[in-house]
Amino acid sequence: MNYVHLGGIQILVKSTFKEGINCPIVINLSNERFINAREGNLGIVEGNLAYTMLLFTYYPKYCISLKDADFNDALSLNFQIKRKDLFKPGNHIMSIYYQALYTVTNSNYEKVYKNKGMIEIDQECSGIARIVKAKVQQA
Repeated sequence: MNYVHLGGIQILVKSTFKEGINCPIVINLSNERFINAREGNLGIVEGNLAYTMLLFTYYPKYCISLKDADFNDALSLNFQIKRKDLFKPGNHIMSIYYQALYTVTNSNYEKVYKNKGMIEIDQECSGIARIVKAKVQQA
């Protein structure tokens, strides 16, 4: 087996405080194997934890060689809480849960994931979150 095909990664961000507190959040998915951070940007989701959770699914549409030197950097999640006045430093204001669907194979398929977008906001969270498209760099 030589490749890991990433089928989908579902990510749930859950607050550790009561509903109704304004807490804007930006989540960036990236492939940190790239030297240039803009090239590795996969997508950005903006939301608000005022409703206690944010749920979305990311469809990578690429595979990774198991022999890749930076295999563990192929998919990273970074976040930023936009409010600085919410909690004192050192408090954990959210939990992040994820589940992944993947296949380990011998080949690198070209068109495995035809009819899916890159990021899909869960219907329950569609009113409180939006997708910011990753910009494609022109050569």
